[in-house]
Amino acid sequence: MTTISSNIIEQAVLDNMDFEPTRTQRLAIHALAMMTISEKPSPTLIINGYAGTGKTTLMCSFCEALSLFKIPMVLLAPTGRAAKVLANYTGLVDNPQGHISSGDGRLFVSIRVVFQ
Repeated sequence: MTTISSNIIEQAVLDNMDFEPTRTQRLAIHALAMMTISEKPSPTLIINGYAGTGKTTLMCSFCEALSLFKIPMVLLAPTGRAAKVLANYTGLVDNPQGHISSGDGRLFVSIRVVFQ
């Protein structure tokens, strides 16, 4: 079984960003990395924020980083429109019409980590 540290994942995300992340984006990157190495069967993280705060950009960098390690993931969005935007940016939402409706604009990220 291969082991990847959260620091390696965080650095890979940062390497994929073409700007300096804010303090809260760095906290989100850390939380995403910790979730990725979690031993829980289906770790989940909710990312929320106002429009233009970098949620989608952050997720694109995160998805690119995980693809380097061949870590499968599932991205869910609270509305059909949000799912389409996420699918257009990441290419990872299989069914942009399907979404989880929370009514409060949160982005749901569920990572399934499978090391072979």
